[in-house]
Amino acid sequence: MVGEGGGSAEVLRAEAIDGGLDLIATFNAARDQEYGEIIAGCGEIIAQIETMTAAGYFRYHDLGEMDTELKQLSVRAGTIRAHDILGAANGGAALSSLTRCRAGLDRFARRVYETDTISATGIGRNSAATLI
Repeated sequence: MVGEGGGSAEVLRAEAIDGGLDLIATFNAARDQEYGEIIAGCGEIIAQIETMTAAGYFRYHDLGEMDTELKQLSVRAGTIRAHDILGAANGGAALSSLTRCRAGLDRFARRVYETDTISATGIGRNSAATLI
């Protein structure tokens, strides 16, 4: 099938002579560290949401920045999952963190839409009269 499409493929098989379990543990430890970065990043976003909510700051600018950060974390998590062929332990926790973070950001977004008096263009909703 690959050859019919003009491509080529190679399959390599390797057997660990010594330390096979150590190799798996090392590989999983690297993925767990990467997943830990996703979990920490989500924690930072949730902390930002909590701080801004407590202060009553519901601004489009902040929402946009946090949404961008969360999208970057999600893309990174996808890359890590693609490399995580051995099932590192923190994979599920990272996905759960992303889900909780998205839910928290969605709640924050609803508050922004309800309360921010500055539109996405920077013009206040009720400030048209002041422009004349």
